[in-house]
Amino acid sequence: MLRHPIPSWRVLGHSDVASARKEDPANCFPGSSWRKPASACGGHVASDVGAEALTRYGYDPNAPLDKVITAFQRHFRPAKLDGQWDGECAGLLASLLTKRSV
Repeated sequence: MLRHPIPSWRVLGHSDVASARKEDPANCFPGSSWRKPASACGGHVASDVGAEALTRYGYDPNAPLDKVITAFQRHFRPAKLDGQWDGECAGLLASLLTKRSV
């Protein structure tokens, strides 16, 4: 991002692109998370809405949902990688989608 004018929301990890096959960068990624390239905030709950929103964000709709959720968590909430959709994940994703549409 220092060399090229890439917005932080366009920086992806392998698991963001291929959630069913990849599990990196791991939660011990330098800086221990994606916080440097991206920031976000908390929010609400809804698993099926989460799956739809994850697809809108660019995750593979055909990948197993728990793998997609874990990939999302690995990128945006590495402190808790459990593959379970919760209010914090929903809030993070809602914030990311809002920032992206601006």
